[in-house]
Amino acid sequence: MYRSLAHEYSLSLRPDASSEVWDALQLTTLCNKTKPPTPPPMPLDGPPPSPGAVYVATTGSDANPGTKASPLKTIGAGITAARKLPAGAKSLLIGAGTYALSATLQLDARDSQLTMAPAEPSGKVSIAGGADLPKVSQWKPHKVSNSTAWSVLPGQNSACCCGYPC
Repeated sequence: MYRSLAHEYSLSLRPDASSEVWDALQLTTLCNKTKPPTPPPMPLDGPPPSPGAVYVATTGSDANPGTKASPLKTIGAGITAARKLPAGAKSLLIGAGTYALSATLQLDARDSQLTMAPAEPSGKVSIAGGADLPKVSQWKPHKVSNSTAWSVLPGQNSACCCGYPC
């Protein structure tokens, strides 16, 4: 009985994994049940836009309303905007590009019905953390013993490479 309930619950979470869960729970062997047909796979292009959709794009602005025509710029602003929507399923649809985070994304119970997905089926979304380093042209070589270390000139976001202090 509990195995069947576990399978039913898994269907509500991941209907596309029905066959794998069925086999893992050994429902045919231990419960003498017949395996149901495998449902079609879930699409990889993300959820369809819902009334609770918020859009983010690298070309947007956090002053925008978060619509497809006027997207927000940062994922953090998108999460904040989604939290202000009425209760229910919400989508954060993220445009292709790289999003640099200045702080950790903090998700909590308010985000339990939030789905994050690319806004376009072919859109590649990258989320990067850490600080941006200056352009390579600003890095200068320095001789350290028998090796060369690279650093940025003082006063220009000083950073060092290769484990050597600046």
